[in-house]
Amino acid sequence: MALFFLPQFFPLGGLKIAFGFMILVALIALPFHRYFADFILEKKTEVIASVDTKNKVLGILSVVATLIFYIAIGGVWTFISSIGTQAKIDIHFVNSILAISTIVGILGCFLPSIVGGKINRKFALIFGYGVFFASLMFLFNQISNSDFVFAVIAFKFTWMFTIPFILATVGSLDSTGKLMNSVNLAIGAGLALGPVIAGKIIESTGDFNLLIAYTIAVFAVSFVVIYLCNLKKTVVTTV
Repeated sequence: MALFFLPQFFPLGGLKIAFGFMILVALIALPFHRYFADFILEKKTEVIASVDTKNKVLGILSVVATLIFYIAIGGVWTFISSIGTQAKIDIHFVNSILAISTIVGILGCFLPSIVGGKINRKFALIFGYGVFFASLMFLFNQISNSDFVFAVIAFKFTWMFTIPFILATVGSLDSTGKLMNSVNLAIGAGLALGPVIAGKIIESTGDFNLLIAYTIAVFAVSFVVIYLCNLKKTVVTTV
């Protein structure tokens, strides 16, 4: 909805009115924060039997995996249009595909809410990261229009599909709420660091293939860490 409504404000006053609108919406939402504790955060009065040290370590690793995930996302997605134009794909076509991918991304967000409780989280992560790897492979070397379409749409879909399962892993290892606070910082840091690292790679080599190879490697590290967090998680019992 934001992607639909915010551009309507630019002709009226540019960035100032767009940011002013976002501030207004945030202020409207602010009074409702008091309801989070009553309806979302469940207060546990039970004594948790030795909040497992192993789960604490895995929780920290899951936040690190999220950071790495967003470093990869931020790097390649920032330069996705440049990859298309370097392959001599018409810029208007590139922009159209990016717009369509946003709609497909909404489907990617919606799907986990339907199947999230019906499939094993590990299988969902395997599928999500597998689609990432497949989409990036289509961006190697000389790419055609169809290669670019598949890569962009698959990438945006699986980005939105995978992140709920990553965050669910973090949440399952978090008995205090501190990790979920930290994961927001990890997401922001990843989106900030990703373009910087990717830009340095492109600046020093001028090669998008190296950027794609680097991104695949970073995704692989993120996958291994988050998958192991799901494998080795200990169920916390209460007494």
